[in-house]
Amino acid sequence: MPSEMLSPWLIEKIRDGNAILFLGAGASKGALDQSGKMVYSGEELRDYLCDKFLGGQLKEKSLAQIAEYAKYESSLPDVQNAIRELFLPFRPAPFHLKIPLFRWHSIITTNYDLIVERAYEAQSGRLQSLAPIVRDGDRFDEKIRDPKTVPFLKLHGCISHVNDESLPLILASEEYARHRNNRERLFQHFQDWAREHPVIFCGYDISDPNIQQILFDLADMHLNRPVYVLVRPGLSDFDIRYWGSRRFTPITSTFKDFIEAIDTQIPEASRKLSILRSRDTSTLSRWVQ
Repeated sequence: MPSEMLSPWLIEKIRDGNAILFLGAGASKGALDQSGKMVYSGEELRDYLCDKFLGGQLKEKSLAQIAEYAKYESSLPDVQNAIRELFLPFRPAPFHLKIPLFRWHSIITTNYDLIVERAYEAQSGRLQSLAPIVRDGDRFDEKIRDPKTVPFLKLHGCISHVNDESLPLILASEEYARHRNNRERLFQHFQDWAREHPVIFCGYDISDPNIQQILFDLADMHLNRPVYVLVRPGLSDFDIRYWGSRRFTPITSTFKDFIEAIDTQIPEASRKLSILRSRDTSTLSRWVQ
């Protein structure tokens, strides 16, 4: 990724721990299981559920439809445990281990795998401890008291909570209305934080209704928020012009290339020294509402 695509302003925000990292399915690409298989895409997950619960039929339908049929043919716990078993073996790639080498204001994801958690566990040089938050009942204030802690909001659930029927995995946009229960504070906190901090969206297909809803909600803020960043390979000229007009900086890049680029451009020493700089808000006041 050309280094000039990263503005000095964005570099400074990342260096000082004032950027929000928002990870989609594409950010998990590169994670492998012990057999060397790459982490599943949404289409591959749909096909897996078709094979396991529907006799291999209906692969032309959406993931949300297939998940509903699979739950009808079996049960919600059966489907969620199948998804858990599918994603559980995957481990972070070497570039994922660079995420903990930066300080982040917060990390948000619509993924339900454990790639980020395992990256923080494996990285002895991490600058923060990860605090996963998956439900409104998780006490935000208790999880962020330590200034070295980064909140990790899992908006779509997590495979470590699949036996909780009050917190089902959100598999597609059609399920938002029904399954935002117990997650309202997560979405609200993210939107509040996004009014004051740049959000770096990585690994999203911007045609996906899931991400479009979030992007359009944030785009409505217009000048009342910082410039955001959209990192994705294959962005067309139309994508770039469209999102550029909505105060997004589109960067045609993989998440791997992006994280390696900022690792090169932001010296490790400056990331550590930035901890001593004054923050734009106090440690607790930006969280406790």
